[in-house]
Amino acid sequence: MAGIAFSGVGKIVEIAFKIKEAVKTVKHNEEECRDMERYVSRVTAVIKCLDDDTMETMKGEAMRGALEDLAVSLERAFELVTECQRKDIIRRFFGAGAMAKELHRVQNDISRKLQLGDFATNVQTTIMVTNIQSASASAPPPPRPQPVTIDGFRQFSFYELKAATNDFSLENKIGTGGSSTIYKGILQEGQVVAIKEHSYNFLSEENRIYDAINISIKLNHENIVKPLGYCHEVIMVLKLDIFDKYVEDKDQHFCFVEEYMPNGSMEDIINGMFLLKYISVIVHLCKLKNLLIFTSLMAASTFMIPLPIAGSQLIDWSSRFKIIQGIAQGLHYLHEERVIHMDIKPSNILLDCDMNPRICDFGVAIKLGRGVDKTTHDSLVGTPTYMAREYLTRGHISRKCDVYAFGLTLLETIHSMRISEEHAAPSASLPQYKPGIPGLVTWAYDAREAVRMELFDPLCCDTSQLMDIKRCMEVGLLCIEHEPKDRPAMEEVISMLKDEIELPALNQTEGVRSLHQTQEGPEEPDELLCL
Repeated sequence: MAGIAFSGVGKIVEIAFKIKEAVKTVKHNEEECRDMERYVSRVTAVIKCLDDDTMETMKGEAMRGALEDLAVSLERAFELVTECQRKDIIRRFFGAGAMAKELHRVQNDISRKLQLGDFATNVQTTIMVTNIQSASASAPPPPRPQPVTIDGFRQFSFYELKAATNDFSLENKIGTGGSSTIYKGILQEGQVVAIKEHSYNFLSEENRIYDAINISIKLNHENIVKPLGYCHEVIMVLKLDIFDKYVEDKDQHFCFVEEYMPNGSMEDIINGMFLLKYISVIVHLCKLKNLLIFTSLMAASTFMIPLPIAGSQLIDWSSRFKIIQGIAQGLHYLHEERVIHMDIKPSNILLDCDMNPRICDFGVAIKLGRGVDKTTHDSLVGTPTYMAREYLTRGHISRKCDVYAFGLTLLETIHSMRISEEHAAPSASLPQYKPGIPGLVTWAYDAREAVRMELFDPLCCDTSQLMDIKRCMEVGLLCIEHEPKDRPAMEEVISMLKDEIELPALNQTEGVRSLHQTQEGPEEPDELLCL
């Protein structure tokens, strides 16, 4: 069925190309047509990021239908752009204002179908699409910046990092990112570090690499992972060509070195992997009771041992709330420094030895100029699941993009405490939940209306904490409001979490619920609903 889905992707890409070419010769509504071309290009970039595994895990017939439905709207967009090429037809049937309104309506329709198809929320890894261009020519790339020199930040040799990671061995691998593989390393002086080895594709974006370095090394906050250094080497090697002759070639290596965080990430907690990750510690504690006996903690950590509680239940609400507040403090600091992270998500929130959250991975971060609150980029970088609607579809960037991603992360943190249906009381009335971000948002809206203990696992929280949980739910929903202006700033979020200020009313409760619960119904040409 994946092949069918990919044929739908191919059709969408083909229509997008036709729109791009047609925009070059429009005679009327040039601005609206160029806006449509940019809009369609961004939507297509997200669709193309769906890989084979994602296609297989999504329902085949539903995927095919959603892709075909989206293609219909793109065809309509192409028809409108084509009509803007014909001067006589425009004059006869449409005024410029009417055509602009119709183009806007089709854009809204495309956005609605993108959301209903749940495409963006199925791209879970960080992407970097930098060739999304409008019909106009783009400026040449700026010269590569050089990292500034700061005490405590150094340049490593590739030889040093190979030695620290046992030649980047599988045993030292601790994770992967959208463009990097992460290893645990021990430097010659004994310091334990995390080493990110970036892929070749990422190396093609050298400017972005050095921008990320220059942003991260100037940050200093207890909720931000501290960078320690980098390595960028070009090694001349001999390689066999297609004629079996040795020729000179280059091997590029770029690594980023930062503090090692021993307690994993928020993703481990949300997905219930925290307990399994540290099963060796629990085994050691149980050893005295003769429940489980292993002679080596290292060996114990390699077993998947079923236990009667879920991994997420190892972290109670008090600990989660402390983590949530720490993330908010870290983001507020970034925004005060005019830095927009652009990829806030659970896997980019690491936990130190005291379970304090640390924001990491500034590979796609943006620093605003002084006095600048928002900007627009043609590129599409970050994780589509956590992208705010205005950036995903139009490239509009502001601090509110991070606020949106924080809101989703907050809701996921609360949602992971919910009690499963098999463990719920027979008489319990639980809000329905469907996987994916739309299902999460619907669950949060329904659950907040009647927050009660039967919704959550009793090992995670108690009755006295329900009001805090309800308030955090509402803060999360405020953070994912449709309009950026309706989302709170991170400074306000911190005060809301502390119950220091009154929470404003949500603006779109019914609209979001109806969007996520049904894929049918009348179109709303003048309204876009958040993912």
